[in-house]
Amino acid sequence: MLDTIINTLIHPRKALRDHRLRQAGIAPQDFHNYHLAWLMARKFNLVLDIGAARGTHTLLFHRLFPDANIVAFEPIPKSFDELVRRTSGQPNIKCYQCALSDRDGTANLHLGGPRHLDTSSLMPMSEGQEELWPGSNSRQCLEVQTRRLDSLVQLKGNERVFVKMDVQGGEIITINGGGEYVLGSGYRCNRSIHAVSLHGGTYVS
Repeated sequence: MLDTIINTLIHPRKALRDHRLRQAGIAPQDFHNYHLAWLMARKFNLVLDIGAARGTHTLLFHRLFPDANIVAFEPIPKSFDELVRRTSGQPNIKCYQCALSDRDGTANLHLGGPRHLDTSSLMPMSEGQEELWPGSNSRQCLEVQTRRLDSLVQLKGNERVFVKMDVQGGEIITINGGGEYVLGSGYRCNRSIHAVSLHGGTYVS
């Protein structure tokens, strides 16, 4: 509490901005970490949340771009159900229960442990994964539906697209599934980059 008071006295403009962000449902830490001031100035009208998990970032994007169409993709049933629950009542948010890939069909999703479902991947997990996050490799698989991005999203030519991709090593197959024409027209944000091979020999997760 004392730190908050001191911060307000020393940085009144920042304190006022943070207060307004909280009123809008945006965490100030997210505002700084994701360079949200820069994003908000771009006025994107189409957001692709690839690997949406439980919808935390989907809702953040909705607050940032309330008039944008948002398409969220999440293959894990438990996470997808939570995503749908949290975004229900928002007509401009569409959710697909699938993993994006380079083909329409099914594939085995390598599941993260109970506390690490967000690390699940279409790519096999390496020893580096378990070393970084003990318990993150459940060594179990779940058959999920896979779809090509270009079979679900069609551009009309006037979109300003923002793509958030958190697919745990599956970036290449996502782009090979038609993502190149979307990624080429927008801005891409990968949530995390690691210097340790985590999934199927790839260094990006």
